[in-house]
Amino acid sequence: MANFHDQTTSAHGTIRAVTGVDVTYQRDTDSVGLIAVPGMTKFQVTDYRGMVIEHESRDFIVSVDDLSLFPPQRGDRIQQGNNLYEVMRPDGSDDIWKFSDAARTVVRVHTKFIGNIASAGAFDAAFSTAFDVEGQ
Repeated sequence: MANFHDQTTSAHGTIRAVTGVDVTYQRDTDSVGLIAVPGMTKFQVTDYRGMVIEHESRDFIVSVDDLSLFPPQRGDRIQQGNNLYEVMRPDGSDDIWKFSDAARTVVRVHTKFIGNIASAGAFDAAFSTAFDVEGQ
């Protein structure tokens, strides 16, 4: 009979195989490619007037063993396709990640969408067209 750690790892592996997406986790000049399961968390904060403000986080659920830059740090970035996310909680809390299982083999990283990444070729073409001094 498999132990709890093995069962948890196996279950996450199945979920990752079915719903996982390729991402690049970045910290300064270091990066690691991995497969993450996308998720979402809603946070509620009460402001000074008593109004409830709801924030939504784009989460990435990854295996601790795959994330060589563990633990996640505020300001790290995750790139999924052309989308770029920054590791943070949209409500400003310091709790930017948490374990997603009792065996502590999987972590949920909270992020906020910060923009799209244009392809380098498209940027270079637009830049050279905008500043074409030879054609003048």
